[in-house]
Amino acid sequence: MSSKAVTKLQGVIAVVVIVVAAIAGVYIYYLTRPIEKVELTFWCMEWMPPIQAKIKELCSDFEGETGIKVSPTFVPWGEAWDKFMTGIEAGTTPDVSHIGLEWASMFAARGALLPVDDLVAGISEEDKMHQGIDMGLKCQLYEGHYYSVPWALYSVCLIYRADWLEAEGLSPPTSWDDLVNVAVKMNKDTDGDGEIDRWGFALPFIKGFDVMQFIQTFIYQNGGAIIDENSELCFDDPEIKPKIVEALRFYTDFYTKYKVTPPGATAMSHMDCESLFCAGGTAMIYDYNTVIPMLKSDYPELIPKIGIVPTPGKVREGSNYCFCGLMVFKTTKHEKEAKDFIRFMLRDENNIEYCKSANGYLIPAYYHQSRDPFFQEDPLIKPFVDSLENPCHAGSPDYMNPHVMEVCGALVLPAMVQKVVIDGLTCEEAVDWAAGQIREIFGE
Repeated sequence: MSSKAVTKLQGVIAVVVIVVAAIAGVYIYYLTRPIEKVELTFWCMEWMPPIQAKIKELCSDFEGETGIKVSPTFVPWGEAWDKFMTGIEAGTTPDVSHIGLEWASMFAARGALLPVDDLVAGISEEDKMHQGIDMGLKCQLYEGHYYSVPWALYSVCLIYRADWLEAEGLSPPTSWDDLVNVAVKMNKDTDGDGEIDRWGFALPFIKGFDVMQFIQTFIYQNGGAIIDENSELCFDDPEIKPKIVEALRFYTDFYTKYKVTPPGATAMSHMDCESLFCAGGTAMIYDYNTVIPMLKSDYPELIPKIGIVPTPGKVREGSNYCFCGLMVFKTTKHEKEAKDFIRFMLRDENNIEYCKSANGYLIPAYYHQSRDPFFQEDPLIKPFVDSLENPCHAGSPDYMNPHVMEVCGALVLPAMVQKVVIDGLTCEEAVDWAAGQIREIFGE
């Protein structure tokens, strides 16, 4: 072989050696490199220790199944809105979060969320027909996409002392007129000192989210709304405004006219009303199923003495209900894993156990899950589940407009109530004031 050929062969061999070494180096790097572990952040607004413990357990189970660590952060509901707003502004939102029904469109309008159409597509047609989930899903829509998937819910019912009503020959109220009649008759001076010491119907009048939801219930039951089916503001339209005035008058008359709720009710929340009811100080309250764990743990002797029915209606029948959902923020770097975590949480066995951990406070959002005996056979829980077959929000389009959440966040409606019971405005004047606030929020 000529020296020229040898030199050429040596060059080829050298190139081959270099290529093989490079391939081997890459192979060794991929074999020995540290593997990045996916970790998701999850914000959750659940406050009860047993629920928090179940959330941590489910996160641990998900890690054991997938190798993906989920770190939950528990945020009080009262701090959640500000924390979300700060996080959206700063780009520090979590991968996945728990959310209130009415927040999805608001956050989506700010460009903060990823669509979850693929998750919603997995909801069965049967489930969509029950528990107000059809309207719940519509409230998650923004510009043709879903931005949250339902997780769990709670509702509002009328809770009353059945033994006291029976002693007076009264039936539980089923209409607005009935509610007034029973409340007045149950207002009692039981010790004969000339002072009422057992109130007929304790309603909260504090400037808070509970009053917002309760006055919304009255407004919707009377055929009122903030926006119409076309998402146009209708709060003070000539046909709608009288209905809102009438609903406001009905709510505030319990305090100002009939005087069947305590004098300190302007500073009372629904939790104060719960405590008053459990202490024997009122015959009736509107309340969420959040009261159930307290009754079971602290007042078991009351359970045989109470009744629970849907909130009495007028034009619309039915009870207020609130969804909690799960959403994925756009800041996530792990969209697939975030959605896999949501699918895991919504599995029948996991969502049922999550809701069970609340001991009656939470109901699965999905009809087939709420058929579980735990929710069907408990005499305290079942009335709340049954009330979901006729939820009053299902007739309202309000939460389909992100401006409505701003109205809710600004507590315009509770402030409207206080304009009557504290400031002494007429109901017409208070509604006019609220209409001005709402028009400003809507930019009109």
